[in-house]
Amino acid sequence: KVCIIDGDIGLRDQDALLGLENQIVYDLIDVINKDCELAQALVSPLSMPELSLLPAAQFARCSDLKGDKLLHTVNRLRNDFDFILIDCPAGIEKGLRNLCKVQPDACILICTPDDICIRNAERVIDLLSQKGLPRPLLLVNRLDDELIRSGEQYSAAVTASVLDLPLLGELPEDRLIYRCQLKHMLFAEA
Repeated sequence: KVCIIDGDIGLRDQDALLGLENQIVYDLIDVINKDCELAQALVSPLSMPELSLLPAAQFARCSDLKGDKLLHTVNRLRNDFDFILIDCPAGIEKGLRNLCKVQPDACILICTPDDICIRNAERVIDLLSQKGLPRPLLLVNRLDDELIRSGEQYSAAVTASVLDLPLLGELPEDRLIYRCQLKHMLFAEA
């Protein structure tokens, strides 16, 4: 069983990516503020009941999410789920800093193989290190074989080398994934 926590407070998007946007009644901030029970805020795709989402609040600020209360919520989820994935906001601002208080078992950094994302990833790696979190594993996405062959795009191996991170995996650019995103449907249902 897997639970995804959308930690991008104010910019909720995991519900749309999973085709669950019409099922959201309560969110992470509601749980933390005790406006609902944890189970009331969890939603699952009908075709994948072993996957649950704890959505972010769409109309809140990252300062509304207190790290100690999030840690308490994550610890409660550990009783019912084998894996808990927290989708963190991009960047190194307060949203990510609050989430660092959870003290995860592992960190996965997702990066596209371009100079801007690599530069931003270096800052995130530095912040994670400062917070005493595990060195992240790297997942390189949006790879295009033709661009790599022409030298216009870094390969996953080069990106991992530049960031000095172990390469967890690589994901090619795939129009089907983008179509699924446009239709708000699970990739597994395509």
